[in-house]
Amino acid sequence: MNDLGTLTIVELATIAQGLGTALAAIFALFGIIMVYVQIRENRATQREATAKHLFRQYLQEGLERPDLVIARRDQLTHAEVSVAYEFFVANMLYSFDEVLQNTRSKDWREVVRGEIARHVDYLRSPEFQSKRHYYAPQVIEIIDAVCGETARPAVPPTRT
Repeated sequence: MNDLGTLTIVELATIAQGLGTALAAIFALFGIIMVYVQIRENRATQREATAKHLFRQYLQEGLERPDLVIARRDQLTHAEVSVAYEFFVANMLYSFDEVLQNTRSKDWREVVRGEIARHVDYLRSPEFQSKRHYYAPQVIEIIDAVCGETARPAVPPTRT
């Protein structure tokens, strides 16, 4: 093998060209990896934004109809209120399904569990049970877990 000092200009140029090609390939690969990472981050950000938007809509509906947020079964005897409540819960569950599809966060799962817990009486009722097959498996799984737990207050008791 030749010493660098004994190589001709053509041989040095050939070596430099090979190194340049290798460096260009490395930079191109690095660029592709960076684009992939950026796309994943953008998707995650968009999913989180979608989840927040859906939950904000649910909260807005709750502000407009606070009587439906924590409705008791005995308050749902009037047909008009009962229908409104059923639609409120259906919309809530649909929104939560979308939230869970858009984020894998355990925090969101806990938020969904907490909100579903407010409606355990209705979710255990025959009226709901006959319609549960309309909902996504991940939502039904949370409903079953929440309804299967022993009754506990939605808000922890305050210490005195």
